[in-house]
Amino acid sequence: MSLSRHCQPLLLLFLGATLLSACATPLSPEAESIREVRASEVSGCDKVARVSGTAEGFYLSPTAQLQQAQNAALEKAVEANATHVVWTSLEEELSSYVAADAYRCRKTG
Repeated sequence: MSLSRHCQPLLLLFLGATLLSACATPLSPEAESIREVRASEVSGCDKVARVSGTAEGFYLSPTAQLQQAQNAALEKAVEANATHVVWTSLEEELSSYVAADAYRCRKTG
């Protein structure tokens, strides 16, 4: 019985770390403000970068893994001072990979 009592905290620590790594990292407020649009919606905008993101490791679902990759790409779009992104590649396999063209659009009205 003493072995299980000693292993219990380690098991809880391991499970907690696993669950934390299984969730997508939340977006910064700046990345949340970037609009995900179709190519036809950025015709009057300046293309500022091509961004990409990946997610590897264990996730609770393929959706969470894809979201993590998209979040990484959106954070890169923030660094490029983009206001909009057009997803050009969304790949889900053992690791998720996404790519997008990032645009800076002027506000109208």
